Amino acid sequence: MNLARPATARAAFSLVRCTSNVSNMVVLCRSTPTMKMGAPSVAGTRMLATKAGKRSKSAVAATPVAKAAPAPTSATTDPTATTTTTPATTDSITTTTVASANADKVPARSTPAPVAKPAADARKKSFGDKMRDFFHKYKRGLTVLLREDLPAYRALQSTKPDPTTWTWRETQLARRVRSDLRILAPFGFFLLFLPEVIPLLVLRGLVPSTCLDAEDIQKQRAKLAAKRLETAGKVWSAVAKAPVIKPASLTTASAVASVARRFPTDFDVHHLAWSQMVYSARYFEQFPYLPSTRLLHSRLVRRMRELEADDRLLLRDAGGVQGLTDAELAAAAEARGVATEAVGSATGKKPTRRHLEAMVESWIEMNTDATVPKPLVVFARIVQMEHLRRALDRTSE
Repeated sequence: MNLARPATARAAFSLVRCTSNVSNMVVLCRSTPTMKMGAPSVAGTRMLATKAGKRSKSAVAATPVAKAAPAPTSATTDPTATTTTTPATTDSITTTTVASANADKVPARSTPAPVAKPAADARKKSFGDKMRDFFHKYKRGLTVLLREDLPAYRALQSTKPDPTTWTWRETQLARRVRSDLRILAPFGFFLLFLPEVIPLLVLRGLVPSTCLDAEDIQKQRAKLAAKRLETAGKVWSAVAKAPVIKPASLTTASAVASVARRFPTDFDVHHLAWSQMVYSARYFEQFPYLPSTRLLHSRLVRRMRELEADDRLLLRDAGGVQGLTDAELAAAAEARGVATEAVGSATGKKPTRRHLEAMVESWIEMNTDATVPKPLVVFARIVQMEHLRRALDRTSE
């Protein structure tokens, strides 16, 4: 029995009924009667081929194309020539990690490590990128203060309740942490609501020490050096015109002790002029415009007493000036009135480590001598700073 004709008739009947819907046509064309077919119909074969083509195209579009790995470069001249293969090279990226010097909570770090700056980018950064780097820098600094230095300071207080038993470096850590905590609240306020004034706070010393990078420290010291050198120049000129004391008689600790013995009462608070106390206070970053000379003197002497105690600890625990690191020596010199940035006025030459060691040792010898009045120590330090500047200018010529 020939079954091809009934199948063709049924397929044609399905096409007539479903001309308005292509998908229904395909379904009806594929739905053949439940009987064996000798051969597919012409219209049904064409419909099935169309549907299969659409399915294959959609499957190809949905399948992700796997990229082939680049083949090594080969250079072949003839069948007998050797094949040269160039291996792929990969640039290594070096990542710098700033290790914490106080990770084990041992309070031995007297000066904080400068906070790391974001890596330099050759592309021009947008305002958003600059602000992100800005806040990230101070976030790292505050993290060091609150998670490393503050726990180390508390551990020091718990293990050594008596501050007189602290070493020099432990004393420096305690002073620095207390100073940072005092300015933490106003600094946080400006950081959150007025971040544009932070550069001014850096120059004013109102930023925690752990939030300063090397450039910030250099700016602070350069500004202070300019003020100190200006004051030192004026004092040098005034001393040069004095009839008795000359600048050469104040350049060494032994000469200063000789002046103290010759003029025991000339540097007493009752014999000092208000302008002299103003210069001394300004040189050591103290507010100079107080109405009374006695107030200026008492505050300056208090500062000298603190430095005297620090001098004795330095000689006892740190092994003297030679036992300090470069960062510790620079911080000790700045605290004792030595400008460490751009001292030479002609070339901007900085003092070397040998110069800083000599200046700190001279200060310790003068300040720990009970026969030398504290105002004379300050006065001699100002003159010695101008003497150092002139010496550096002569060596640069």
